[in-house]
Amino acid sequence: MRGFFIFKMLQIVAETTGPLMSIQLYNQTAAALVTDSALSTSSTTPTILTTGDLTSNLTSGQAIYVVQIKMAAGTLADQVNLDYAAIKVEWS
Repeated sequence: MRGFFIFKMLQIVAETTGPLMSIQLYNQTAAALVTDSALSTSSTTPTILTTGDLTSNLTSGQAIYVVQIKMAAGTLADQVNLDYAAIKVEWS
C-alpha cells in the first residue's frame, strides 16, 4: 500500500489600489490566529497568494475559520479587494 501526504494551505486572490493589504486566517472557535497564515500584497492586479502547509496549525476537529483582511494605510479613495479565499487540500 502506498502512503500519502495531505497538505492544507490558505489560497487567496486579492488586489489593492496600492496600499499594503494584509490577510490572515483566524480560528473563531479557538479565538486564535492560525500560525503561519499571514499573507500580504500591494499588487494592483488580481494576484494569487498561497501559504505554506498549515496542517499542523489547524484544528483536527470542527472549527469556524474567518479570513481577516486589512489595509495598512491609504486614503478614503483606496480599497482592498479579496476576490477569492479557500483552504486548499492537496494529497500525494
